[in-house]
Amino acid sequence: MNMIRGLIAGLLGTLVGLLGPVLIVGSYTLLYWYFHETPEMDRRADMKYWRLHAVMPLAGSTIYLGLTAWATFTPRGDYRFARTLVILFCIALPLTGILMKTSLTPERRPYDNSPPLYFSEFLIMLLTPTLVAATLIIIRSRRKEETDTNELSENQ
Repeated sequence: MNMIRGLIAGLLGTLVGLLGPVLIVGSYTLLYWYFHETPEMDRRADMKYWRLHAVMPLAGSTIYLGLTAWATFTPRGDYRFARTLVILFCIALPLTGILMKTSLTPERRPYDNSPPLYFSEFLIMLLTPTLVAATLIIIRSRRKEETDTNELSENQ
Protein backbone atom coordinates (compact mmCIF):
# COMPACT_ATOMS: atom_id res chain seq x y z
CA MET A 1 0.00 0.00 0.00
CA ASN A 2 1.27 3.46 -0.89
CA MET A 3 -0.42 5.83 1.56
CA ILE A 4 1.45 8.98 0.49
CA ARG A 5 0.48 8.49 -3.16
CA GLY A 6 -3.12 7.85 -2.13
CA LEU A 7 -3.31 10.94 0.08
CA ILE A 8 -1.84 13.18 -2.63
CA ALA A 9 -4.26 11.75 -5.19
CA GLY A 10 -7.12 12.22 -2.72
CA LEU A 11 -6.23 15.87 -2.19
CA LEU A 12 -5.99 16.46 -5.94
CA GLY A 13 -9.33 14.70 -6.48
CA THR A 14 -10.88 16.85 -3.77
CA LEU A 15 -9.55 20.00 -5.41
CA VAL A 16 -10.88 18.95 -8.83
CA GLY A 17 -14.22 18.00 -7.27
CA LEU A 18 -14.54 21.47 -5.78
CA LEU A 19 -13.13 23.68 -8.52
CA GLY A 20 -14.42 21.76 -11.55
CA PRO A 21 -18.15 22.38 -11.05
CA VAL A 22 -17.56 25.95 -9.89
CA LEU A 23 -15.54 26.78 -12.99
CA ILE A 24 -17.92 25.04 -15.40
CA VAL A 25 -21.19 26.41 -14.01
CA GLY A 26 -19.68 29.78 -13.14
CA SER A 27 -18.28 30.33 -16.63
CA TYR A 28 -21.58 29.22 -18.16
CA THR A 29 -23.48 31.67 -15.96
CA LEU A 30 -21.14 34.55 -16.77
CA LEU A 31 -21.32 33.86 -20.50
CA TYR A 32 -25.09 33.57 -20.31
CA TRP A 33 -25.33 36.90 -18.52
CA TYR A 34 -23.02 38.53 -21.05
CA PHE A 35 -24.69 37.27 -24.23
CA HIS A 36 -28.28 37.68 -23.03
CA GLU A 37 -27.74 41.05 -21.35
CA THR A 38 -29.25 39.87 -18.09
CA PRO A 39 -30.55 42.66 -15.82
CA GLU A 40 -29.03 43.27 -12.40
CA MET A 41 -32.08 41.91 -10.58
CA ASP A 42 -31.83 38.52 -12.36
CA ARG A 43 -28.09 38.31 -11.69
CA ARG A 44 -28.70 38.89 -7.98
CA ALA A 45 -31.41 36.21 -7.97
CA ASP A 46 -29.00 33.78 -9.66
CA MET A 47 -26.30 34.47 -7.07
CA LYS A 48 -28.77 33.98 -4.21
CA TYR A 49 -29.88 30.70 -5.76
CA TRP A 50 -26.24 29.58 -5.98
CA ARG A 51 -25.55 30.41 -2.35
CA LEU A 52 -28.61 28.46 -1.20
CA HIS A 53 -28.59 25.41 -3.46
CA ALA A 54 -25.02 24.77 -4.58
CA VAL A 55 -23.51 23.74 -1.25
CA MET A 56 -24.75 20.14 -1.17
CA PRO A 57 -23.81 19.23 -4.79
CA LEU A 58 -20.38 20.83 -4.35
CA ALA A 59 -19.80 18.95 -1.11
CA GLY A 60 -20.91 15.70 -2.75
CA SER A 61 -18.68 16.05 -5.80
CA THR A 62 -15.74 17.03 -3.61
CA ILE A 63 -16.20 14.05 -1.31
CA TYR A 64 -16.79 11.48 -4.05
CA LEU A 65 -13.94 12.55 -6.33
CA GLY A 66 -11.48 12.84 -3.45
CA LEU A 67 -12.36 9.44 -2.02
CA THR A 68 -12.34 7.83 -5.45
CA ALA A 69 -8.83 9.11 -6.10
CA TRP A 70 -7.76 7.91 -2.65
CA ALA A 71 -9.25 4.44 -3.18
CA THR A 72 -7.75 4.17 -6.67
CA PHE A 73 -4.15 5.14 -5.96
CA THR A 74 -3.54 3.88 -2.40
CA PRO A 75 -3.37 0.12 -3.09
CA ARG A 76 -0.66 -1.22 -5.32
CA GLY A 77 -1.81 -2.34 -8.72
CA ASP A 78 -3.44 -0.95 -11.81
CA TYR A 79 -6.90 0.20 -10.78
CA ARG A 80 -9.04 2.49 -12.90
CA PHE A 81 -10.43 5.76 -11.57
CA ALA A 82 -13.71 5.46 -13.50
CA ARG A 83 -14.34 1.90 -12.31
CA THR A 84 -13.66 2.92 -8.72
CA LEU A 85 -16.02 5.89 -9.08
CA VAL A 86 -18.78 3.62 -10.39
CA ILE A 87 -18.28 1.17 -7.52
CA LEU A 88 -18.32 4.00 -4.99
CA PHE A 89 -21.47 5.51 -6.50
CA CYS A 90 -23.35 2.22 -6.79
CA ILE A 91 -22.69 1.25 -3.18
CA ALA A 92 -22.41 4.52 -1.24
CA LEU A 93 -25.06 6.62 -2.94
CA PRO A 94 -28.02 4.34 -2.09
CA LEU A 95 -26.75 3.99 1.48
CA THR A 96 -26.43 7.76 1.77
CA GLY A 97 -29.95 8.20 0.39
CA ILE A 98 -31.37 5.71 2.87
CA LEU A 99 -29.62 7.40 5.79
CA MET A 100 -30.76 10.86 4.63
CA LYS A 101 -34.39 9.68 4.63
CA THR A 102 -34.19 8.54 8.24
CA SER A 103 -34.70 10.97 11.07
CA LEU A 104 -30.98 11.44 11.64
CA THR A 105 -31.06 14.88 10.02
CA PRO A 106 -33.44 17.76 10.73
CA GLU A 107 -36.45 18.07 8.45
CA ARG A 108 -36.28 20.84 5.87
CA ARG A 109 -39.29 23.11 5.55
CA PRO A 110 -39.97 25.60 2.81
CA TYR A 111 -39.34 29.23 3.73
CA ASP A 112 -37.27 28.22 6.72
CA ASN A 113 -33.99 29.86 7.66
CA SER A 114 -32.18 26.54 7.76
CA PRO A 115 -28.55 26.33 6.65
CA PRO A 116 -27.78 25.02 3.15
CA LEU A 117 -26.21 21.90 4.66
CA TYR A 118 -26.70 20.64 8.21
CA PHE A 119 -23.68 19.17 9.96
CA SER A 120 -25.45 15.83 10.34
CA GLU A 121 -26.09 15.75 6.57
CA PHE A 122 -22.43 16.49 5.94
CA LEU A 123 -21.39 13.65 8.25
CA ILE A 124 -23.69 11.20 6.46
CA MET A 125 -22.40 12.40 3.08
CA LEU A 126 -18.81 11.94 4.28
CA LEU A 127 -18.90 8.77 6.38
CA THR A 128 -20.79 6.48 4.00
CA PRO A 129 -18.45 6.84 0.98
CA THR A 130 -15.42 6.91 3.30
CA LEU A 131 -16.36 3.49 4.67
CA VAL A 132 -16.90 2.14 1.14
CA ALA A 133 -13.56 3.59 -0.06
CA ALA A 134 -11.71 2.17 2.95
CA THR A 135 -13.29 -1.24 2.32
CA LEU A 136 -12.20 -1.07 -1.33
CA ILE A 137 -8.63 -0.25 -0.28
CA ILE A 138 -8.53 -3.15 2.17
CA ILE A 139 -9.96 -5.63 -0.35
CA ARG A 140 -7.61 -4.48 -3.11
CA SER A 141 -4.50 -4.53 -0.92
CA ARG A 142 -5.30 -8.02 0.39
CA ARG A 143 -5.93 -9.27 -3.14
CA LYS A 144 -2.56 -7.87 -4.26
CA GLU A 145 -0.79 -9.46 -1.27
CA GLU A 146 -2.36 -12.84 -2.09
CA THR A 147 -1.27 -12.66 -5.74
CA ASP A 148 2.26 -11.61 -4.70
CA THR A 149 2.43 -14.51 -2.25
CA ASN A 150 1.20 -16.97 -4.90
CA GLU A 151 3.74 -15.71 -7.44
CA LEU A 152 6.58 -16.06 -4.90
CA SER A 153 5.58 -19.64 -4.02
CA GLU A 154 5.31 -20.57 -7.74
CA ASN A 155 8.77 -19.15 -8.51
CA GLN A 156 10.47 -21.12 -5.72
